[in-house]
Amino acid sequence: SPSISSSLSTASTSSEFTTFDADDILKPKYEIEPTPFRIGHGFDIHKMSPVEDAGQPIIIGGVVIEHKDQKWTDAEGKHVEKGGIYLTQLGVVAHSDGDV
Repeated sequence: SPSISSSLSTASTSSEFTTFDADDILKPKYEIEPTPFRIGHGFDIHKMSPVEDAGQPIIIGGVVIEHKDQKWTDAEGKHVEKGGIYLTQLGVVAHSDGDV
């Protein structure tokens, strides 16, 4: 039997009262399938390599992250190789699980 706190009463147009249990109102009339979703936090780590070795660029949230070739310097601000330009186009090496 429904308790006073878990039942609701409504008046119909003919002034008759119908009592509903809270479960009758909250539960849908059809069967709900369990969803395969898991919600939480996580991270994934991938090796960064020159795009020629990786085979694909860095893409985060559907946005391709562009990098430009630049001259590299050491801690003193001197070029590592005089006049040398190092390729900084980076890519991501995918894991076998295919998540990249």
